Amino acid sequence: MLVKIDDDVVLPYSEWAQANKQPFDAVLARQLARYSGIPLTARVLVLSGAALEAVEKLLGGGQLTTPDAAVKRVREYAQITLGKVDLDLSPAEKSEIVHRAQKQGKTPGQVVKELAAQLRDGLFYDTVPLR
Repeated sequence: MLVKIDDDVVLPYSEWAQANKQPFDAVLARQLARYSGIPLTARVLVLSGAALEAVEKLLGGGQLTTPDAAVKRVREYAQITLGKVDLDLSPAEKSEIVHRAQKQGKTPGQVVKELAAQLRDGLFYDTVPLR
């Protein structure tokens, strides 16, 4: 099959293939295969390099390897629920949770669970009943 592609589109792949001593057609085929399962009309957000590392650092928990893992971690970061009550935290409060998590080497979800335990202890175990 003969496909005509503009030189400015091909150039980065060609340079990468030469620098890594890989056949150009194999490099291009690999790149096309990465997106073969995505419909042409689908929205795609590519995170790589520093942007991906920044997101992974903010969310905690190591490398993101699948879209499902990214959604799960974003949900854990963005939503804090106690029972059926969603806590509406400000961006600054969420940032503080992330900061504490990074400082302690934990995920934001682990820090939230600890905060919930502190709340539970304060409400039910550290209080003096009024008579």
